[in-house]
Amino acid sequence: MAVKLGELYYDIDARTVELKKAEKDVQRSTRRMGRSFAALGSIISVALAVDVTRRALVLADNMRVLDVRIKNATKSQKEFIRSQQRLLEISKINGQQLTDSVVLFERLSLASDSVGATN
Repeated sequence: MAVKLGELYYDIDARTVELKKAEKDVQRSTRRMGRSFAALGSIISVALAVDVTRRALVLADNMRVLDVRIKNATKSQKEFIRSQQRLLEISKINGQQLTDSVVLFERLSLASDSVGATN
């Protein structure tokens, strides 16, 4: 047995104009943030590239200084090449920095010259 007790009606007044405006504001802000992050990414990439380049230049300059020190401590091009290769090998074997090996070589070379020692 079924009994009908009445009907219930809901009247919903939806004002969507403000919601649509807010949605557009959110979309606009999202686009701006996307552009900002893209720009930030570009800036970071450039900064990293500059840092890598700077480090490469410093390394090249340090190697040039080491070469000059070895050249000053040797008497011929042949001796320079042999000494340069051997110093690199020694540094690899003992784990010492090449700079330290070159400085030691330079000091020993100057000391041996001052006392008249030969190889």
